[in-house]
Amino acid sequence: MRSRAAHQMSVNKKLGDAGQEQAANALARLGVHMVEEIGTPFVITKKFSNGLIRGYWKKKVSGDLIGHTRDGIKVLAEVKTIWDQNLRWSDFKKHQPERLSLNAERAISLVIWVHHTGIYIMNWIDVLESGFGRGKSMDIRTAQVLDSEPVLSRRE
Repeated sequence: MRSRAAHQMSVNKKLGDAGQEQAANALARLGVHMVEEIGTPFVITKKFSNGLIRGYWKKKVSGDLIGHTRDGIKVLAEVKTIWDQNLRWSDFKKHQPERLSLNAERAISLVIWVHHTGIYIMNWIDVLESGFGRGKSMDIRTAQVLDSEPVLSRRE
């Protein structure tokens, strides 16, 4: 029998996978072409008889989804499926804000927040300019405002 923690991890993974699929579909509807999931290499170090595995991520990736605009500009998106609370800076892994900012220097970086009230697609530069940062969180109202901004244009 699986532990409660293993069950919760499985539920979280399914919710995250569903959110990522919804986000990819939303990007395609917005006009992003060739939306693809960025695979994260995983090395399995042990398989248990109960079906669980142990392993580690081989390397960090820059985001969850990648695509391009009609004009060929790269679009990198980090998807956060945070279903019933504010989006927190701590929901991002340590390397993710840096990668989004680096990509935004020459391309388009987006944060896609999948919440029970909707899917909010926000330009990373706008997110930062809204005051979001270390130790901060974003509420739905802020996400709704940022989601209404055009996201498929480069910000300087």
